[in-house]
Amino acid sequence: MENAPRCTARDHEALVAYLYDECDPVERAQVEAHLAVCARCADETASFRSVRGALGAWESPQPALGFRVVSDRDRTAASWRTGLLDFVPNSIKLGRACSS
Repeated sequence: MENAPRCTARDHEALVAYLYDECDPVERAQVEAHLAVCARCADETASFRSVRGALGAWESPQPALGFRVVSDRDRTAASWRTGLLDFVPNSIKLGRACSS
């Protein structure tokens, strides 16, 4: 790997396609041949594989936050219904509560 060819942006695009299994067999063979002679690209490929593996194994934390998420639609509907009670006289509210 001493006299490795100079890598281009196209080589880096091919590496990404290779890592994501998005290249055809001919392109795969070309990338593998390049990796055999280019230490820099071989190291970069190994690093990307490591990162992809770590990201694939990562799970987002699920903290107990003590609240629940409510959509804007739900909040608006609830505040509208609650607001209606502000206009109802207390005697009606009390009578309704006593009849239940």
